[in-house]
Amino acid sequence: MDIRCMEFSIKGFILGDVIGMPYEGKKRGSFLCTTMRRSSYNDCHFILPIGTWSDDTSLMLGVM
Repeated sequence: MDIRCMEFSIKGFILGDVIGMPYEGKKRGSFLCTTMRRSSYNDCHFILPIGTWSDDTSLMLGVM
């Protein structure tokens, strides 16, 4: 596997985790993406500032 391909895959994983954190655990159609992006905190199972990654990214970085 090319090193650039691996780099882009890892960056894509982290970006997806950061963007998806506020929507984790929510039912489809029960929220609006535009209003959640404007809020300073998400309201999933714990309160985190926007841009925070989850344990998924922490584990990915640890495995690397």
